[in-house]
Amino acid sequence: MYTINLFESSMHSNHLNNNTYIKFDFDLRISESIQFIDIQMSDQTHRLQNILDIQVSAKVNSTFLKKAVGQVQPNIRVFNQGSGYREWDWIFDSNDISTIEGVRSGDLYFTIDVKAIVEVMENGNKIIPITGNQQIKISESDWIRFIHYYGYSTKYGVSLPAALLNDTSWIQAYEQLDDAREHMKRGKTYDALRQCLSVIESYTDVGNGRGGPYSSKVWEGS
Repeated sequence: MYTINLFESSMHSNHLNNNTYIKFDFDLRISESIQFIDIQMSDQTHRLQNILDIQVSAKVNSTFLKKAVGQVQPNIRVFNQGSGYREWDWIFDSNDISTIEGVRSGDLYFTIDVKAIVEVMENGNKIIPITGNQQIKISESDWIRFIHYYGYSTKYGVSLPAALLNDTSWIQAYEQLDDAREHMKRGKTYDALRQCLSVIESYTDVGNGRGGPYSSKVWEGS
């Protein structure tokens, strides 16, 4: 369960001081989709009267990626117990997943930003803006399981000993098969296989006119 403390963000009023905040609680459910669940909003002084609007965004905690990823689809009806709404979807498209995989190395950490307009009881009722943020974690195993539902492979596609990641020959092969890996991430297995074959053909020919892997000459001296 995560808690984000939301403080007043208006420049011209202080209905909520630094010691008073509104709590936004939620959890994540990760399977073939990622959802915000068990969503609640409350305050310790019981002045919160109504929630008029709420916006939620997420950023990967990476020095190489400084933009929102995915789209959280909030609906204020979750705060009405009789509405039947219980969760918010966090939607990712193929570009989001590819971008995240380009910087990911293990577990994922996101900063969740929340902005809301609420009505509080203060000498009558006042409408104020509130905002806050909190870091959350999605484990590597949960993330890999999620992207596999979309036909994506992991960054390397196989488990490798740590020592092999420093092997120059493997790094060279990895770079030459970059396009094939991108096809695999998108679930295009035939295109990935065709790209691998193309790389092998060019690598074994190396400008010598030896006919690629289909000629016995290319293997002479191997």
